[in-house]
Amino acid sequence: MFEKARQLDPLSIPAIVNYVGALIETNRLDKAEQELEKLSTIAPAWYARLRGFLTSRGGRWANHVFADLEALLIEPEWVSLRRNLAMEFATIGLESESLSISETTPAAALVLLGKHSEALAAADPKNTGFINADAFLALIQASAGDYMSARPALEEAWQRSGRRVTRQGEFRVSSAAALVAIVRDAHADADVDALIASIRDNVRRYNENGMAGTGTVGATYSMYDVNYEEGIADYLVGEHERGIALISKASENGFFIPPHHSYLQTLYDDPDFAPILASQNERQVRERDRFLSIVCHDNPYESVWQPAKDTCEQFFAGALE
Repeated sequence: MFEKARQLDPLSIPAIVNYVGALIETNRLDKAEQELEKLSTIAPAWYARLRGFLTSRGGRWANHVFADLEALLIEPEWVSLRRNLAMEFATIGLESESLSISETTPAAALVLLGKHSEALAAADPKNTGFINADAFLALIQASAGDYMSARPALEEAWQRSGRRVTRQGEFRVSSAAALVAIVRDAHADADVDALIASIRDNVRRYNENGMAGTGTVGATYSMYDVNYEEGIADYLVGEHERGIALISKASENGFFIPPHHSYLQTLYDDPDFAPILASQNERQVRERDRFLSIVCHDNPYESVWQPAKDTCEQFFAGALE
């Protein structure tokens, strides 16, 4: 569909953007790079953003932050770009920068930072990224451990979705994992098998279409990795060793595993998950330091963004955790 749109209107910026994004998701990176060059003159901000999307694969998260700041230099009034940067800063462990880059911090970034009550207060139905805002709010409630509040909306979303898990639709792998935890907590396992089967069915569709994942740290609630989703399904069904191995593979490939979801607490508490989390934390430190080594010296983005003074002072003192 995206390829056809690009053929019908070769200079359409949305058509090229969508097509390049799809090429990256299906790991056709050489072709993506060729197509990306078409944006360099007609849409330089999008060119910068998608180059970051492309070069951040494999866990080079700072590349996406650099690219989005480059795009911000070109389009300083791009509001949604600042919201994405809030999530990217949260991913590389820069809380102050995440909370200050946008006029209002998106709920998704607040969840990444473990600030669930603030996330619930900040959730804007127009900016959830979900088809249904109630399903998004329920996911935040489940992340905070408020299963009683989350359950009705998640069960409704599960039914309304046709009992299907999809990447960007009404009911996602995060929604399914949350609902599994909720019904198990209530000792009502009736739908667990169907929920896990739906995650597996979504993975099957990824594989049939050559989709490996986004490889990006922006738009975090749309981020996905096939190994992670398959691993979560295996882990939830009790295939512990295989599930951990797949989750580890996703992490090694650069997927950021969200660390503050109560519905994943069993995974977090698993001793076999500890090395995965430790490795992710090490990557976070490396990527944050790589980013700060640039912006804390001669910041090329100073006209549109500056790091917090305390951040650079701690970086120079080697005091950032």
